Amino acid sequence: MHMKLSLFLATALASTTLTARAHAATTVDVEQGQGSNAFTSFSGSANVTCADGTQNSVFAAGSISGSDRIQHDSGSPRTMTDGVFVEVDEYFDGCTSLFTGGTGGIANGYRPPNKNLTSARLTGSTSFQDFDSGQTIPISIDLKISGTGPLTANKDNTVTHGSGPTTVTVSHSASESRAGTVTGTLSIGGVELDATFSDTSMAANSQTTITVERN
Repeated sequence: MHMKLSLFLATALASTTLTARAHAATTVDVEQGQGSNAFTSFSGSANVTCADGTQNSVFAAGSISGSDRIQHDSGSPRTMTDGVFVEVDEYFDGCTSLFTGGTGGIANGYRPPNKNLTSARLTGSTSFQDFDSGQTIPISIDLKISGTGPLTANKDNTVTHGSGPTTVTVSHSASESRAGTVTGTLSIGGVELDATFSDTSMAANSQTTITVERN
């Protein structure tokens, strides 16, 4: 709907801005993109039994985000990407006194929110490495983000007239965002954490840019 309207406006503007030559060539370039993301911060701990039988604990804090993107430009095939990024700012294992942090990625682990941003999912497994010891710490997530509170939406339309040949560019963008809450499980180092989640949100956006040029 937005693309058809933008194309109509751009073509109409290009036709009326200047008096075109009888055999003027018209080119139309369309760029379309849409995507979404979900984000949450976490901190959590768990009691563990060490290898020698003593009791201790593990602690971790960081953030988890998921995103996807669909892009389609004139003359090019459509591209699609999605994934989850886990950033562990602090990880402490009381049994081994390991204190470290790192990042890991999960391909295809992101299920984007629906139209009204009511829910999204972040799932899968990855790992990060402590560069001092070489130890690899596994991460496993199975999280659902549920939308809470009002949906915030923004829309914008712009029209730009270029110089030289008759060039008109019409852009339309829209975005929505919503706060959320998290349920599910988060395990780091093979231990499921009693985690608290904060700063949780979901967002979606779309952009269409149509450029009409008459030579």
